[in-house]
Amino acid sequence: MNDIKKTVTFDIPEIYRLSHTVDDKSLKYFDEETNIFNPISIKDGDKFRADYKKDAEQQDIEDGVLDYVHTKTQEKMEMIVHAKFDTYKDYKVKCNFTKQDTIKDKPKTNFAGKTIKE
Repeated sequence: MNDIKKTVTFDIPEIYRLSHTVDDKSLKYFDEETNIFNPISIKDGDKFRADYKKDAEQQDIEDGVLDYVHTKTQEKMEMIVHAKFDTYKDYKVKCNFTKQDTIKDKPKTNFAGKTIKE
């Protein structure tokens, strides 16, 4: 919070995809030993799943999903600050989304936003 600039700033961890789902019914494995036309192995199926996850995340970026979530988060934070705190109605609200490399790097927090020590 900066009373001179009349701003409230929130540092928020970057949005990330919680899960990926592949419809297992859409995948068909054939007998890899007798498939002479297009030999495929189980490792190929694993590679397909990994590539699918990467493609899905890239598609989210291209479709503007992350931008949409950033915008909605910004709007909600402004709404909360301006509605709950009369003192800060004139303040500008800013959200900084910080990139973190892995889920394990993300601090564990409770519902109140307090960091949980392990």
